[in-house]
Amino acid sequence: MLSARRSAQFGLFAVGLVLVASIGVLWARGHAPVALDGPRPAALIALTNLDGRACSLDSYAGRVVVLWFGDIRCPVNNRYLSRVSALARHFGDRGNVRLIGLQVGAKDSPDAVAVQMRTAGLDIPFWMDRTGSTAAAYGVSKTPTFVVIDPAGMIRYQGAFDDDESGKSIKHSHVREAIDAVLAGEPVADPRTVVAGCGVDGK
Repeated sequence: MLSARRSAQFGLFAVGLVLVASIGVLWARGHAPVALDGPRPAALIALTNLDGRACSLDSYAGRVVVLWFGDIRCPVNNRYLSRVSALARHFGDRGNVRLIGLQVGAKDSPDAVAVQMRTAGLDIPFWMDRTGSTAAAYGVSKTPTFVVIDPAGMIRYQGAFDDDESGKSIKHSHVREAIDAVLAGEPVADPRTVVAGCGVDGK
């Protein structure tokens, strides 16, 4: 039988353990990496377009948005220009789907980006992520990376455009399949894929 004093000491010790455990849980939650294999809120975007005007993801609330993190100096990114152009044309008549390109890094001017996009026949909004901060906020480390955001502002897919960089033996068009799933109100079968491309340096 514990004395009153010993019981009080034991009680204080137990409370201390609970507090330490609680602090540990809160610290872990605050420092744990964001889960990338399921829906999560899309980070806010405040950038400028090729004309220098401010642009924001809020402008496309209620739509399916596809963010294309690219770099016109990346040869892997440039192999996808025709495929991205075809995707943009396919969904061009649907007001509920919008494809937006983001040039990551400050090595090239908006004019250089505009020339390449015109050459590729891409008529989509293009934003400048000069510091790479937006790419970092989305956990993007390579270009090209594609992010599909549903009308509620939740990321439903992030990764490669498709499963064959060469374009010769494509079995899964990841981005288009993700868009179709979101439009149909269904789960995305493969919400996260590995990107093979150029590293993002943010400079």
